[in-house]
Amino acid sequence: MVSALLGAPAQLPKISSQPSITRTAQAYVDLLQAKERAGRERALLRGGGR
Repeated sequence: MVSALLGAPAQLPKISSQPSITRTAQAYVDLLQAKERAGRERALLRGGGR
């Protein structure tokens, strides 16, 4: 489910023809992915990956 939610904003850089929007959207997608990875790592370290 999270992958599907992260997939929607990831489409914006692919469809935008304006470089500034593409860069901003890609930075946002990168931030969302980093937050998701950090959350998964935190859950794993707390024992949530059992």
